[in-house]
Amino acid sequence: MCLPAPLADNGTFPLNEPVRLATDDPEAIEALGAGLARDAINQILSEGIHTDIAFVRVAHSTLTDPAAKLAAEMGSIVGSAGAKTGIWALLEAKDELKIEPGLILAPGYTAGRPDDAANPVITAMDAVCSRIIDCMAVVDAPSTNREAAAEHAADFATSLNIIDCYP
Repeated sequence: MCLPAPLADNGTFPLNEPVRLATDDPEAIEALGAGLARDAINQILSEGIHTDIAFVRVAHSTLTDPAAKLAAEMGSIVGSAGAKTGIWALLEAKDELKIEPGLILAPGYTAGRPDDAANPVITAMDAVCSRIIDCMAVVDAPSTNREAAAEHAADFATSLNIIDCYP
């Protein structure tokens, strides 16, 4: 999982470093602070799933324009392959955490098609998944209508690493 967590404890969740987050560790979950990352963990828990998650915290944008903020945060999630930041930091999880991601998530950042193009977060997720054995990315299709969801899915029609979920 790779997400901004602006209220997270910096010592527990440093930026752009994979951290083992056990869903049965209430102190670690509390250290995430309020926000989307904690909401995602709570949703996983509500399904009765108890596991260790390789979590990468990325920079949160303080921009006030919603589109600019989303673009900045998507850029943080995409990160850099060379520097192994953002989603690319998950490639270090096996060596550093002794866990290998099987599913990669970035909820809230995969449903759109910025500038009517393939979502860059999904593109990066697909590239990372192709480097990890048996790894898939679970992404959200736009929920506006079936046509938008089909167009979104078509961007990654040849990928074997993407599970595109439509409501």
